[in-house]
Amino acid sequence: GRTAGISIFSSEQPFRDFGFNIIKTLGMFNVAGDFNWRHNFAGRPELFWPVGLLFLYGFYLSVKKIKFEKFSAIPEITILSWFFIVMLPVVVSNEGLPHALRSILMIPPVFILSAVGGMKIYEMLKTKLISRRLLAVGCWLFFSLLLFESYSTYFEAWGKHPEVKKSFAYNDYLIAQQLNSLPRELPKYVVLKDFNGVIERDNPISLQSILFLTDTFTDAKRKAKNIIYLTGGQAKSAELSENSFIISL
Repeated sequence: GRTAGISIFSSEQPFRDFGFNIIKTLGMFNVAGDFNWRHNFAGRPELFWPVGLLFLYGFYLSVKKIKFEKFSAIPEITILSWFFIVMLPVVVSNEGLPHALRSILMIPPVFILSAVGGMKIYEMLKTKLISRRLLAVGCWLFFSLLLFESYSTYFEAWGKHPEVKKSFAYNDYLIAQQLNSLPRELPKYVVLKDFNGVIERDNPISLQSILFLTDTFTDAKRKAKNIIYLTGGQAKSAELSENSFIISL
C-alpha cells in the first residue's frame, strides 16, 4: 500500500515524473540535496564540493573506459550497474525527492567512483610533481579539509540547528517526559484536535513518539499509567476530571 501510494505509476504523467526524478536524484550530489532536516542539512548537496567533483570525474573515467575497453572494464561495468540499479527504487517514487534516506544504497558506488577520480588525479600529480614531499603535504591538507568540513557540518551547523530538533519530534519528547513525571493517580488527557479517526485502533503517526516514550501502546498500559488519548470531538463530549492534566496536540 505504501509503495503504491508513492509510485510514479499512480501519477497522471509517470514518464515525465520519471525523468524529473532522475534529474533530481543525480543533481542531489552536487546541486541541491535532500530538504528533509532528518536526512541532510536542508538543500545542501549530499557531497562536499571537492568530493562531488571527484565523483563526476570518476564517473566520466568509468564511462570512458567502458566505451573504449569493453572487455577489460568489468570493475567499471559492475560499479556503474550497481549505481543505476540501486537508483531505481528512488526514481520510481514520487515523494520528497531528492531523498537521501531512500538513496542510501547508492553510497558505496558513489564513494567508489569518487575514489576512482581521486586516485587518477593523485597518479597524474605523482608523475608531474618533482617533489614527493609537496604531494604528501597536499594530500594531508586535502584530507584535513574533509575531516574539518564533516565535523563542522555534522556537529556544528546541522547538529545545533533548531530545525533538527523539530524534525526529530523534540516537542513530543518533552511532552512524554512531562507525562512520565506526573503521578500515576493523576488523570492525564492527551487531546488530538485535528484527528477524526479512532485512536485505539488507528494510533496516528502524530501520536507515535509519545506512545513509544510513555510506553502506552496498549489499553492495559494506558489504564495503568492513567493516560487517556482523545480526539477533539471526544474531548468536547467527555466529562473530564477537574483534577487532571490536559494537553492538546
